[in-house]
Amino acid sequence: MRSDIAKPGKLIVPSILAIGTSAVALIPMLGCQAQHPDDKSAVYQKLTQNDLASVEVSQDRHAGVITLKGVVGSQDSKKKAEDLAAQAAPGYTIQDQLTVQNTGITSMAKPNAAPPQVTTEPAK
Repeated sequence: MRSDIAKPGKLIVPSILAIGTSAVALIPMLGCQAQHPDDKSAVYQKLTQNDLASVEVSQDRHAGVITLKGVVGSQDSKKKAEDLAAQAAPGYTIQDQLTVQNTGITSMAKPNAAPPQVTTEPAK
């Protein structure tokens, strides 16, 4: 019998080690996903064009989430901001953290209040 011929079972261990090592090296890549495109500026531009420049935009490209933060003047503005962000960043989940606050000058005025009295002294 020739000694240079592999005996059964001799090549199995190195082959198993090579396959196992390759599999372990590939495990970290299994969790990697392609990133979402960078749509933050497109969302901000769309909001700015529609008088919603006060809305702060952040994005998580790994998770595919665009977050809107800040204060808007009405529920309609809040809904509009969310809709515009969805149009500008297809494929992203839009997380709306906007607050509606419609306190303006007119809401601060007291109804039926008399205008303030202004007194002037005659010039000397």
